[in-house]
Amino acid sequence: MIFAFFLFSNPNPMNDFSINDLFECKQGKQILDKAKKNATSKDDEIGLSTSKIKVLTMNSVNFDDKSINSSLLSDYNLPSAIGSNSILTSNSFIVNRVGKNRGMSLLDLDFDFNTTEIVASHHFIILQPRKIVLDNLAFFHSLLDVVLIDLINEKATNNPSKIQYLTVKEIQEKKISIPSEGFDDLTKSFMELYKPYKEALKNFNFSRKKLEDFKSKFLKKE
Repeated sequence: MIFAFFLFSNPNPMNDFSINDLFECKQGKQILDKAKKNATSKDDEIGLSTSKIKVLTMNSVNFDDKSINSSLLSDYNLPSAIGSNSILTSNSFIVNRVGKNRGMSLLDLDFDFNTTEIVASHHFIILQPRKIVLDNLAFFHSLLDVVLIDLINEKATNNPSKIQYLTVKEIQEKKISIPSEGFDDLTKSFMELYKPYKEALKNFNFSRKKLEDFKSKFLKKE
């Protein structure tokens, strides 16, 4: 993987961090249908009114083309008011925790988070950056992307016959090694590797989807 190559080619001393040292990790919010919402529930003092907030569900996010479809955001209500730190921003990184686990940075999305406030449903794990990574957030989101792919692959290899569920704890405890010297030069080198990697992966996923579409036309269901 690209991250392993990056570390192997780096001669400088490294410092180990857990993802939890760099990002606040938490599961998204449980959502309820409007008819099931407790009519007596009230917004708490530090919470935000849920009537103004949309919910990101699996139907409204596309991990292949890195987009959020605002027309598919849910109008479901949350069981209680939420704190402002649960609202997604362009600085957030999301991971779908059930099924085909994938991560996505919200940094470069064509979506106005100032106009529409959204919170992720419980199908996602949300990573919010801590101050230590804010100055180099594009790099750390890219690093998260490849580290999480390794974590997902490791879990699939160890439990090939089971449905894969990522947990907050598994992500929190994943270790990342960061160089203590020459950080700027090394992050630049990493990004030079990452950008063509992501483009190639995007093209691969597009071609794979097209092949799957063709396969469904040729193979009859029993």
